[in-house]
Amino acid sequence: MLKQRVLTAIVLAVAVLSALFGLSDNLLLMVFGVILLTGAWEWMGLAELRQTAAKISFLLAQAVVLVAAWWMIHSHVNYVPVLLVSAVLAWLLIFYWLVMHERGKRKIHFSIAGRVALGLVLLPMTWISIAFILVRFENDRVLVLLLFFLIWGADVAAYFTGRAFGKHKLAPSISPGKTWQGVMGALAMTIVIVCVAWWLMNYPLGLLPKLIVLGLLVAVISVVGDLFESLLKRQVGVKDSSNLLPGHGGVLDRIDSMIAAGPLFALGIYLLGMA
Repeated sequence: MLKQRVLTAIVLAVAVLSALFGLSDNLLLMVFGVILLTGAWEWMGLAELRQTAAKISFLLAQAVVLVAAWWMIHSHVNYVPVLLVSAVLAWLLIFYWLVMHERGKRKIHFSIAGRVALGLVLLPMTWISIAFILVRFENDRVLVLLLFFLIWGADVAAYFTGRAFGKHKLAPSISPGKTWQGVMGALAMTIVIVCVAWWLMNYPLGLLPKLIVLGLLVAVISVVGDLFESLLKRQVGVKDSSNLLPGHGGVLDRIDSMIAAGPLFALGIYLLGMA
């Protein structure tokens, strides 16, 4: 299983990096749009949408949001940061729900309508975050790459640190495999990645502490995204969102951290004046 997981991860990483540095902005966003819509298709399973009309409506709504966001990003009226703030606030609320659920103070069980609404709000923001970076930022591809590395690095570090040293469960009622030791490993890797990126991109010294704080927040919220999808899968009674990716489950299982981390990262570098 580990060998299959590693091989799939390598193929995916090569494909993503090739697209990131080999395609134009429009083509790249089309590719990311297809990935997002594939994740949206899997989300419908977690939302337990059964009727064809409901599924088509859900996908069409996702597509309409992406088109509207594309126009908004290119317009002179800059509403995107407001959307990013709204997404970050939504994830803070989800974090609160997860904490209450894990402590047993409030067991969370989302209705079908609630899961559909969350999908319509949260999924497009991943694409919007990347589109915002590509259109509005210098060093856009490198910044998107940094976002990927932060998430990939945290995920890999958490996996292997947790396997080697994991003793204290992070959220056993939601995802029994995750440990606090794994989280610590992810945070340590995040600091390393941020420091390397700061050095390679020749940013001023005063920006480094701010980037480290942003990187750590991104790592934490990526864990929240992972736990949130785990909670939805547990509610529905499935292990993976699909079997599309050998050793990894579905597309949604690979982008759950990105869904949470993308808006925070985009908002963070915007507020730091890195555009």
